[in-house]
Amino acid sequence: MSDRLDYQAFFDLLRTRVAGKGTHTLFGRTDSNHAVIIGLRGGEVVCVTCGAKRGVAAIPALRQMSWGTFRVEDSLVPLQSSGLPPTNEILASLSPFADLDSFKVETKPASAAGSTPNREARTLCSLLSRYLGPVAPMLCAEKITAAGGLHNSDQLDRVLRQLAQEIGSAKEAEEFMTLARGELGALLQLRSPEGAKPMADPPPGRFAGEQAAAALCALVTDYLGPVAPILCEEKIAAVGGLLGRPQLEAVIQNLALEIGEQDEARQFVIQARQRLGLLPL
Repeated sequence: MSDRLDYQAFFDLLRTRVAGKGTHTLFGRTDSNHAVIIGLRGGEVVCVTCGAKRGVAAIPALRQMSWGTFRVEDSLVPLQSSGLPPTNEILASLSPFADLDSFKVETKPASAAGSTPNREARTLCSLLSRYLGPVAPMLCAEKITAAGGLHNSDQLDRVLRQLAQEIGSAKEAEEFMTLARGELGALLQLRSPEGAKPMADPPPGRFAGEQAAAALCALVTDYLGPVAPILCEEKIAAVGGLLGRPQLEAVIQNLALEIGEQDEARQFVIQARQRLGLLPL
């Protein structure tokens, strides 16, 4: 169960856990909707994240929080933040009375090879969160950074294989790989000039825009009811129309994100891909 804490209460919680010299993970979400993960091993802080910020860079981001919801688990997430200062310095920097302006974070300019396209990273994180929960964003960031980004299919496959190994169920890991390859492959193609071209020789009646839109709308209506036609139009317009496989994959995944139940969302994706010829029936 999560508790709503103002910044002082959050800091007191962290300080108490450090003093207790236990091994814990603090999971939270700030008032600005940033996910927070703080890992403690024997009272020492080994992982600090706030939204996309990790390690030392997460400290100023945490200091911007007015309040958040937090829960504590008596286990340590399999993550570490490199370059963290000693725990006493972290606490001093996080103290409500510390001078944030005097706390400088060394940053390095992002290189072309090391930068991550936001859209692809967000999509991958959203898919993985269905299987791993709050730890997904940091695992995604770790693996994407190690691969040098998500700029081509080789990097994508490397990241997907590594993330799939974090999923305990072999069946769910395989399902994650199938969904992620479809969605991320579509997005990578949409970023290239070739991605805007219609798919060559589509099966008759299966990928034509109007027929595909009608089939998707009919299927998603079973899950979302009367709002489905409006959502279909929005998602199709956002990718520039159903010109081929990449656009179909992107629309299917975007519609799935509107379905609240994760099991139903996964079922919808499989059914939609089968109905539109992206998977065998």
